[in-house]
Amino acid sequence: MRDKMIENTQEYPYSTFSSLYSPNVTVSWPHDPMDAVVETPHGTVLNPIFEKHIRKLENWQVYGPFVDHLPGLAATAHR
Repeated sequence: MRDKMIENTQEYPYSTFSSLYSPNVTVSWPHDPMDAVVETPHGTVLNPIFEKHIRKLENWQVYGPFVDHLPGLAATAHR
């Protein structure tokens, strides 16, 4: 997705991308949301299992207005 944006800056302005991406992206975390973090003596950190999960592109999904307005970029993401 990043490469496509860089190669086509006129077609995919960052301001459009940023306003549509954040509210229309999700990670398919199949567990309780509170399991995404753990408490350590040094504070709250990402659960290593969650961190491993979010590193896999197939666990991310774009939807809704992002797909409607930027279908060329949406095609580069797992859906």
